[in-house]
Amino acid sequence: MQELILDRVYANQARLELSNAGQPLCRDNAFADGAVPMDEKFLFYIGTMNPLHLWIIQFSIIMGTATLLSFVLREIRQPKVIAEVLSGIVLGPTICGRIPGFTEHLFPPESRPYLALTADIGLRLFFFLFGLQIEPSVVKKNLRVSGIIALAGMIIPFVTGAGLSVLLYEQFMNENIRLTYFMFFSGVAFSVTAFPVMCRILTEFKLLNTTVGAAVISAGLSNDVIGWILLALSVAMLKADSGSEAMYMILSCAIWTLILLFPVKLLLRMLATSTGSIDNGPSVLFMTIAVLIAFSSALVTNISGVHGIFGAFLMGLIIPREGNLATSMLGKLEDMVEIIFLPFYFALLGMSTNLGFLNDGITWVYTILIIFAAFVSKFGSCAIAAKYIANFSWRESGAIGSFMSCKGLVELIVLDVGLSAGILTPRVYAMFVLEALVLTFMTTPLAIRLYPPEIHKGIVFGSTTFRNVTSDDSHGSGTLRNTTVVSKRRITVVLDKVEHLPAVMAFTQLFGSRSSSTPYRSMQKRVAPSIEALRLIEISERACAVMKSPDTLLKTDHLLAILKMFGRLHAIPITTAIDIATYDSHADSVIDYAYNRGSDLIVLPWHLLPANISHRQTVPNESFLPLAHNGAGKASAANVTANLSARIHPRFLQSIFEHARADVALFLDRNIENSAQGKINLHLFLPFFGGPDDRLALDFVAQLCENDEISATVVRFIRKS
Repeated sequence: MQELILDRVYANQARLELSNAGQPLCRDNAFADGAVPMDEKFLFYIGTMNPLHLWIIQFSIIMGTATLLSFVLREIRQPKVIAEVLSGIVLGPTICGRIPGFTEHLFPPESRPYLALTADIGLRLFFFLFGLQIEPSVVKKNLRVSGIIALAGMIIPFVTGAGLSVLLYEQFMNENIRLTYFMFFSGVAFSVTAFPVMCRILTEFKLLNTTVGAAVISAGLSNDVIGWILLALSVAMLKADSGSEAMYMILSCAIWTLILLFPVKLLLRMLATSTGSIDNGPSVLFMTIAVLIAFSSALVTNISGVHGIFGAFLMGLIIPREGNLATSMLGKLEDMVEIIFLPFYFALLGMSTNLGFLNDGITWVYTILIIFAAFVSKFGSCAIAAKYIANFSWRESGAIGSFMSCKGLVELIVLDVGLSAGILTPRVYAMFVLEALVLTFMTTPLAIRLYPPEIHKGIVFGSTTFRNVTSDDSHGSGTLRNTTVVSKRRITVVLDKVEHLPAVMAFTQLFGSRSSSTPYRSMQKRVAPSIEALRLIEISERACAVMKSPDTLLKTDHLLAILKMFGRLHAIPITTAIDIATYDSHADSVIDYAYNRGSDLIVLPWHLLPANISHRQTVPNESFLPLAHNGAGKASAANVTANLSARIHPRFLQSIFEHARADVALFLDRNIENSAQGKINLHLFLPFFGGPDDRLALDFVAQLCENDEISATVVRFIRKS
């Protein structure tokens, strides 16, 4: 029986074989020494004389192939993991391996230990990062709903996989593998869910803050934690020669788990506090010790008979969550693992997959049966549980089932462990790999079809259940604003960058007053408008960004805290909201928020840097407020945004001007200076040419002049006939 990945013979074996062959190792100056026979092939020389050179060449080939495929698959909205696995399949025996000399020169057997070592390091780091992603508060918040979906998505697929494995065992497996081991492993492969891939898809389609996204994240986390525990048990049973030995492995792993969960976790919290890692992010010392313990934990669990990935996963779980410490560590390590290590792992996985084994009708029949059974059991169980137990709609339940049936890299890792442990034959391994790729490929188009953007339901921050949601028409009528409206009573101010904070403060101050008598003129009793600050935070596809809780950010965001304090000091009522989305989705976020809240006006601040003002010395030190009245027409939006093509974020501004139902204003901050007494004493100048935009500006200036400290001069220009 084959040993596990960690038990493979690595670099020392390869160096020993090469040394016994009488060839020098790692000689960068071999060409200069004339030690290279002219009749030897250059690439073979690179591989045998200096393994680092061949490693770099292999890295370039693997990354180049994966990047090229990811660009192609991105057009059809497929995750990167599919491209990485396909790159290995392309470079492996299925396609490029059939080219004479390709494998011998570029991926010779002597280089495989180096690739395997790199891949195994990346695998353990990946599971350490996966443990960091587990946020207990996310799971506990809706444990009843997500727990039911997760259990349904575990039990039914597990039973289905175990049952189907009996047929596969009789047809494809040999008697050296015990049926019970194969049944248990097949059940685990059917029941897992690709949580990291789900995070990327949810981020791309703005589903993180929807009821479906919250349910999928909670259920996916619970599902995968149980799946990894079952995988560890299956590996322990396989490596044990008797029941007592298996019990010893499980007990030793349990004891190590308790050691990590209590004394080690306490020491890590003390270290994080003493080094300031909780308040200021992980320090170098804390990062060093955490990674060292992670690899040590992987070593301990591997020696105890359980796979090393379980020990790294446990270490990720015990990192303190206070102060977003785990999320910060995830952000520091994630790029390195995903760019360097994981592509090697999935490339090797693809190279181990020979689709040429699927060469007869009976094999294809069973492959299709595996795909059908895996999808129906996972999709059906999660969708039915979401519908009849969690009270989701059919479309929401279908979307939840689609996401939970995504396999991605998680099942691929499970399959690789099974192949390395000797549970799977190469033919059955290829069948399961194809099933994982097909189900991952189906996730995005199926979820979009079942849950289009127009029926998304967002979570109200601070709610405790999935049912506390707002639909698209829950606030405001959504009708176009009437042109006779004079005053703006609900104003949405966008805050997306720290440099825009002074502009937002300057604008909101226009509605306050430091007058000791009354804030507004007594002749017209006006109600101060409601200022709603929408904080936009850009989210990437990184898992560390996905795990940021909107509830926590709403309470801890420094810009919103400063703005709320500013409002209290100036007696200006300011409500705050937060939206986490990709940069390309920020405009849609602003438009949707203003529509749902029934805002009369959207204000977009823009801080002008000196480099952006070529005529700075001739422009007065004031602020400029162009407005576009979208209730009467949108022709003026093009005029306002035409000159912004070379500015900071023109597409963001232009999209809001063109598509927002509310009126839109662009506030250009040029550092309004207050008087020594702390009053505004602002005088506005409005050139009036006519048209809906100018009438909107006139109404708004009149509203601002209700403040005792603001005056205005309006000059009407009449075109001569």
